[in-house]
Amino acid sequence: MLPVAVVGENVSIKHFSSRLRRPCGLDLTVSAGEVLVVTGPSGCGKSSLALALNGLIPHRVEAELGGRVVVWGADVAGSDGLNLPGTVGVVFQDPDAQLIATRVLDEVCFGLENLETPADQIEPRALAALEQVGLLARRDESPDRLSGGQRQRLALACAVAMRPRLLVLDEPTAHIDPAGAASFLGLLPELRAAGMTIVVIDHDLDQVVEHADRVLVLDHLGASLAEGQPAQVFYESAKAITAAGVRLPIAVRTALALSDAGATDVGRPASIREAGSALSAANTERCGLSSAAPPPPPPMLREELLRAEGLRVDRGRHTVISDLSLSVRRGEFTAIVGPNGAGKTTAGLALAGLIASTGTLRIDGEDPRRLTMRRLSDRVGYVFQNPEHQFITHTVSDEIAHGLRRRHRPDREITERVDELLERLDLAAVRDRHPFCLSGGQKRRLSVATVLATAPELLILDEPTYGLDAGSASALMALLSDLNRQGRTIVTIVHDLALAADHAHRVLGLNDGVVVIDAPVAEALTDDGRLARIGLAPLPLRQCLAGLRERDPRFADVYRLDQIEATGP
Repeated sequence: MLPVAVVGENVSIKHFSSRLRRPCGLDLTVSAGEVLVVTGPSGCGKSSLALALNGLIPHRVEAELGGRVVVWGADVAGSDGLNLPGTVGVVFQDPDAQLIATRVLDEVCFGLENLETPADQIEPRALAALEQVGLLARRDESPDRLSGGQRQRLALACAVAMRPRLLVLDEPTAHIDPAGAASFLGLLPELRAAGMTIVVIDHDLDQVVEHADRVLVLDHLGASLAEGQPAQVFYESAKAITAAGVRLPIAVRTALALSDAGATDVGRPASIREAGSALSAANTERCGLSSAAPPPPPPMLREELLRAEGLRVDRGRHTVISDLSLSVRRGEFTAIVGPNGAGKTTAGLALAGLIASTGTLRIDGEDPRRLTMRRLSDRVGYVFQNPEHQFITHTVSDEIAHGLRRRHRPDREITERVDELLERLDLAAVRDRHPFCLSGGQKRRLSVATVLATAPELLILDEPTYGLDAGSASALMALLSDLNRQGRTIVTIVHDLALAADHAHRVLGLNDGVVVIDAPVAEALTDDGRLARIGLAPLPLRQCLAGLRERDPRFADVYRLDQIEATGP
């Protein structure tokens, strides 16, 4: 038997700001040298578990640890738990929570210095870690100059440089585009070969499952729902996992959709790579294809609402966006896509009039840069990539009510609107909790609720489903689609192309701050070569169907699962 890296017995964690224990009653074993993927619905305690594995709970974070967690033979609740940072590396859900230096190289050196690494080893190890994650060329820059995905890689470099025996990754690719995520996760075999045991906590299983030895699925309480090898877990417990609000990997969902549509010889692929091979042998004679696609915006809403021409954004002496030109029609649902560092977040902020820019910018005929903040917020609502950037009150319900109170809405209207959004976004149980004490997924839902409360005509959302489980993400996107059907104009910045496929009318592809793709969603997302030219991988569904397309050309234009349907009994 392999030596044991982690043992958890009846683990429960209660933060002092909460009445709930999450996880609650979790038993956990991680063998040395394995890669374990942990998934579960938002709020089930996954991030709290990560904090317990390196001793931050209960020694640094105000939380009560019940049961027993033993890491490399040390009980984290005991005094030995304080020595864990040298042997357990953690990359948190939000990279900004662990970056403090003003230079990329100094950030990586900082942890080594705290571990009293010999001086002559610090810089070589830091440089090696930066090269490993693809940031060596940025070593002399400020972390503030990096994109969200690049900062996540920097956080990984900081952890890897310390050569921990256990590496815990909490939503490690949430800020990274699919191609970058594949590159990031491609490091896992190398890290394991270097002697690391790895625990990955994630909602998005499409790519990480390829590297998993085992999968642990938690239920809403944070207890074990299913555990074992990926294919065994996902196919034998598919209904229970889906009911718990966890999205199955795209390879599994594709195989099940084909089977439901009458295909045979589908196999049980768990990863995209496995699906590309297994599904090429499937018999799809009984499968039909629909033209399922989001309807276009109503004709009466086709006039231009947002226009930018020659927009330029500078940060100091560095030009982030040099020539951004685009238009968005009233009533459209537009997805902005592009690789990390393409300028998507900066473009969103500039289009909303929230950062300085030059060039032409109009929202409904007015320049948002000349409006007061009150008038601007009436016209456009913005959801930031990091939810904490927009929280200002002490309770969840007050956060949602704040904008309505500033507009002097009647108390009854405020109460009804707050209650509606709390229920719709599954936040009713935490209405009295402080926003900063929520889980990552709950913070994201709250940040969206604060903007939806005042219902501005134009909504710009930067990664709105980041950190959300499948159920919460589906509910949120359904809400946005409902608002869009009611006439709201939606612009969302996404890494997940499947979100664009399911909800957008139109796709804008950015590269170096310039629009290089502007096409209807079906056209944009079935042109794999065009996506590749701006550094984006094809839709995961299309990767799964690649082998099948060669044998059955009917699948050439499939980009959504609901296009696959049975043709008869």
